[in-house]
Amino acid sequence: AYPYSSLQVLSFALTVVSTALAIIACSLRMYSRSLTRSFGIDDWMICTATLFTINQCWSSSLVIHYEYIGVHAADIPVHDEAKALLYSWLAVVFYTPILSLVKTSILGFLLRLGGKQRRGVRIAIYTLITLNTLQIIAVLAVTIFQCTPVNLVWSTPSSAREGLRCINPGVLVLSVASWNILTDILVVALPYRIFFDIKTNKRMRNALIGVFMLGIVVTVFSIVRLYYMYRIFFTVSPDPTYSLGYILSAIESNLAIIASSIPALWPLARLWFPCMDSKLGINHHY
Repeated sequence: AYPYSSLQVLSFALTVVSTALAIIACSLRMYSRSLTRSFGIDDWMICTATLFTINQCWSSSLVIHYEYIGVHAADIPVHDEAKALLYSWLAVVFYTPILSLVKTSILGFLLRLGGKQRRGVRIAIYTLITLNTLQIIAVLAVTIFQCTPVNLVWSTPSSAREGLRCINPGVLVLSVASWNILTDILVVALPYRIFFDIKTNKRMRNALIGVFMLGIVVTVFSIVRLYYMYRIFFTVSPDPTYSLGYILSAIESNLAIIASSIPALWPLARLWFPCMDSKLGINHHY
């Protein structure tokens, strides 16, 4: 019988539920935009990121199954790792563009909110958009073609690739994760400068900043993921599969989609909770 464990079931559940919440957040965002007829490229980027995270969900779930994630190493039977390696590679490929798409979407949204008004902020936004775009292209290419020939990725475990034409996967993962955290911090810092220039009351300004600061949660989670990725690739564990470390990538990308969609739900929130206007001191229509 397949050696299921409660931790593996939890891994499946967290992966699927977080993805479902990301889909709901994206759907609500699009509905909110339909109310104001203000669809923008930032919305389509979130939709694209959501499509990637859906694919990451099923591929990660198959990795959990075939790699026996959440199962004690002593309970894992002899098995062919080829399927686990293939789906693991696919999961990483699907994961790679998500955070950059989300950050580019946030930057586009900030431009719509007033990021074009100050030259310094505008340059910072366009610079970060360019860097994120280049990252998607470069990292996706490196991830897909990390071995030559490519099939070595799913036919040879990373521990057995010494001497082969392959990039060290641990170095690749940690490098990309570190860069993502750096750009996360830069993107999270931008709303402060923009919203202080918006002519509105203090409560409204603080509410806007507070909503955008949800990105800090994603950044903290990214740091936690970086730590676990380091442990996975560069430390020796007697029970490496009995951990939730693997699913952090899926949760991270889904949290990013959710957090980035919340600011766009403002029209929907005002429709559902009319009392918000008076509480925030809004006396006119936006």
